[in-house]
Amino acid sequence: MIYTARQLEDMWKANGSNGQVVLPYRARLSPMANDWIKSKRLTIGYSDDGGAKIEAPSKEKPSPTPAAPGSFLWWCDGPCGTAKAALSAQARESNLGQIDIPSEQTKLVPVIRKIADEIKSNRAPGAMLMMQSAASALVFANRCPSLRAIVGTCMETVEQGLNQVAANVLIIEYPHKTLQQIRNLIARFVKARRELSEEARKSLQELATCGFALAGGKRKSTESLIVYDHLGAGDGDLIAFTESREAAMPFYPEKRVPLDAYNAAILDAAVIELDLDKELATANAK
Repeated sequence: MIYTARQLEDMWKANGSNGQVVLPYRARLSPMANDWIKSKRLTIGYSDDGGAKIEAPSKEKPSPTPAAPGSFLWWCDGPCGTAKAALSAQARESNLGQIDIPSEQTKLVPVIRKIADEIKSNRAPGAMLMMQSAASALVFANRCPSLRAIVGTCMETVEQGLNQVAANVLIIEYPHKTLQQIRNLIARFVKARRELSEEARKSLQELATCGFALAGGKRKSTESLIVYDHLGAGDGDLIAFTESREAAMPFYPEKRVPLDAYNAAILDAAVIELDLDKELATANAK
């Protein structure tokens, strides 16, 4: 829907010529309406209720909100006055809580671990990261199975992330956004309903084992391997084996046996971990 300058002016006058213009999501302004907004120095907000209105500005001073169960978590990677102002403004309408970790880029991994733990345990519905650059935060966050992170470049991007993958982590590059742009992105993110489709869930499960046969994924090749087994592994057991020359070493030097592989151990489980602290330190060093 397109709003004209006359429509906005009528709403503005009906509210006593004071306040903020609140429009439905996906609403658009005519060129004259944009000029009128600038001339009156008003801010534009967006709402899910489907109607346009003028909201009177609150006279209360913003105060930091501690993280409470059920609140959306947020964190900044440094001095981000504009982003914090937007978060404080939105905190009057939504349940937001700051993560109690110093605002330093080197603390990104502990922050992501904290977010993943809170979301996995259902203590938080989502989180927002205010970053100078989104690259590291996006890659590290999406390494966690419980997180589905997106970068809020614009309102349409946030909409797609919510609809397609039920995003629960929003990353905003605050140096490239105005206060109102950041608040609009935050408002849309925290007010959205999240429901991951069955198709998206299956896709995420399939990609979770991408490249890792040990992680339980389906076998990608049809090659066969002959393994010398003196331990008595059964069908379906997980084993550790050596290949090539190392496989023949148990028989050397008495015998020279041409083996493909040698069963070295029967495993109860295989755990593959990534040291994000080390990865981040290496990335920062480069």
